[in-house]
Amino acid sequence: MKTFEIEVRQTVKVTLDESKFTEPFMEEFRAHFFPFYDVEDHAKHIAQLTAREVADFGHNRHEFVEGYGPIGDFGIRAEVTDTEMEVL
Repeated sequence: MKTFEIEVRQTVKVTLDESKFTEPFMEEFRAHFFPFYDVEDHAKHIAQLTAREVADFGHNRHEFVEGYGPIGDFGIRAEVTDTEMEVL
């Protein structure tokens, strides 16, 4: 049996409507999900959800994503723009 260790790096482009990330929304999100204090925290979270293919922030504008609701309402778009793999 052979084992491979592979490093995978992805670049994800995230676009979102900053005006939707109001302080009341941020407080509610922190209370129920993660301790995010700025829009950059959300962009990183959205990027990793996209990279892991947990959510499709590209084409399905009606997709419901826990914590955000229908992603079209938040102006969220994300796409993997580059993937690199290397056998270590």
